[in-house]
Amino acid sequence: MDREAFQNWWGLHLRVAKGLPLSSDETTVYEAGRPQLETDEILNEVQSARSDREQLQALETERSTLERRRKLLDHEIETLSSTKHLSY
Repeated sequence: MDREAFQNWWGLHLRVAKGLPLSSDETTVYEAGRPQLETDEILNEVQSARSDREQLQALETERSTLERRRKLLDHEIETLSSTKHLSY
């Protein structure tokens, strides 16, 4: 539902919430808008979940890269420490 349609629907919704009557045409628009909003909400949730999953994968890749780097640095530190002890 686009912004203009939502604003129109919201105005109808406020009238319904206040107990004000709607014309037949307004009732049709209002009733048709409710499932559309639910569908839009579900689609937004799916898109958000996909985005979250992609972000999680990117973070996992970064974590793996950092873990490999940490291991290399630990090995380098160990090698340098061993070499230092041998030179004394």
